[in-house]
Amino acid sequence: MGHLLSLDLVAHNLVALYYPASPAWGNVRQEQEGIMATIEVCAARPEDAEAVLSVLRITQTETDNLARDAHAPLPSVAEERTFLAETLASPRNTFLAAFLDGELVGTANLVGSSRPRLAHRAGIGIAVEKHAWGHGIGTALMRELISFARNAGVETIDLEVRSDNERAIHLYQNLGFTRYARYEGFFEIDGEPIACDLMRLDLA
Repeated sequence: MGHLLSLDLVAHNLVALYYPASPAWGNVRQEQEGIMATIEVCAARPEDAEAVLSVLRITQTETDNLARDAHAPLPSVAEERTFLAETLASPRNTFLAAFLDGELVGTANLVGSSRPRLAHRAGIGIAVEKHAWGHGIGTALMRELISFARNAGVETIDLEVRSDNERAIHLYQNLGFTRYARYEGFFEIDGEPIACDLMRLDLA
C-alpha cells in the first residue's frame, strides 16, 4: 500500500517504519482566501487506522500520480493498526498524519533501510485528499519528513514523481530537491508509458 499526496510513490508496507512515539509537532493557523484553517501534523497512531485507510481509499481514486491505482487493495483496519504501532516504535522510519480543522486529510511517510550500505538514504511518500489541496498541507508534511530525516541521520532523500506533475515538482524544488534523471516508462497506465523524474535532497 502506498501512502502519498498526488506527488510520488513509496509503498509503506514494504518496510517496517521508524518513529519514536511523539505527539503532534504543532498547529499552524493560516488564511486561505480569507478563511482561517488549522493544520496539525503529527505521528499517526494505531487509533488513526480507519481514517488513514479512508485517505488512501480516496486518494487512489482521485489521481493517476500515485503508484496505487483505484482498484489497489488496502489492508484491514487491524493490519493498519499493527503497521502504525510498529512505525511508532521504529527508529528508521516515520508515518505522519495531517489534519485540516480536525479532519485527517493527508498522510506522508519516510522509509529508511536497515541495510548498512543503504542506511544513509530514505524514500518518501505523500498523499493529500484533493479537496484539501491548496492549504499548504503537502508542504507541512514534507517539512516534517525532512526534519525527521535530518534528526535520524539520513543523508539523502530520494523520490520519484511523474514528469508531468508540475505542481509536485514545484513543491519539491522549493524544498531543495533537485532533478537528476528521467525514467521513461516508469509507470504504465492503460498501456501508455509514463515518465517519472528522479529527484533527491542531500542533507549531509
